[in-house]
Amino acid sequence: MASRHQPVDPFGSTTDPAALVARPAVTRVLEGVQVSLLVGKRRVAITGPDGIGKTLILHALTSRLEGSFESVYLPYASLPGRDLCAWILTLRDEPIERDPVVALEAVARRYA
Repeated sequence: MASRHQPVDPFGSTTDPAALVARPAVTRVLEGVQVSLLVGKRRVAITGPDGIGKTLILHALTSRLEGSFESVYLPYASLPGRDLCAWILTLRDEPIERDPVVALEAVARRYA
C-alpha cells in the first residue's frame, strides 16, 4: 500500500514561511527589512540570484507583519514599469491616466 504522504525535499523550493530555517543570515535579513518597513522606509528591495529564498523571506515577513501592511503578490513583476503600474491600477480599480506611473504614484500618496 502506498503512503499517503509524499516525502518532503528539505532543500526543495517553497514559499511556505513555516519552512524557513532560522539561520543567522536569514534572521538578519528578516529583522533588517522588518525594521526598515516599521520605521517608514518607502522602498525595500531584496535582490540576489534565483533560488536563494527571496520569495520565502518575503512570505515570512508578510506572516510576521500580518495586519500591519497590505501586501500584494505580483506574479508578473518582470513586466516593463509602465505596464506593471497599469496592471496594479487595474487590480485596485483605479483609473489609468495618460501615464500609469504618475497615476500609481498619486494612488500611493493617497494611501500613505
